[in-house]
Amino acid sequence: MFYSVQAILLTKNLSFLSHKGVISAFGEHFVKTGIFPREMGRELNRAFEKRQIGDYEYTFVISEEEAEEILANGKKFETTSKLNREKELMKHYKRKMLNIGSVHPEIRNSLSGQGRRRV
Repeated sequence: MFYSVQAILLTKNLSFLSHKGVISAFGEHFVKTGIFPREMGRELNRAFEKRQIGDYEYTFVISEEEAEEILANGKKFETTSKLNREKELMKHYKRKMLNIGSVHPEIRNSLSGQGRRRV
């Protein structure tokens, strides 16, 4: 999930050196703005917390069920982030097409959602 979030942040030319910085920026720029659902922000935080505990708490043991749940949430996170990246790319190219003056008016209308006007 972490590397996906880093890639997502790069779409806005954002880069951070720490895990905390990456997670915080994802929340600020993508979750709070509604691009990604709040659930994804929560799952990212939860996975990071488990990673921290696993790395630094020598007595911590994660259950198989919990590991499977985090893995399943990670896969769901990947799928959702891929769909959102594709949706954002489509918006970007749609805006770009609308800004091109040489686009046929009928195509421009269909891209802007106006469709064909009946007379």
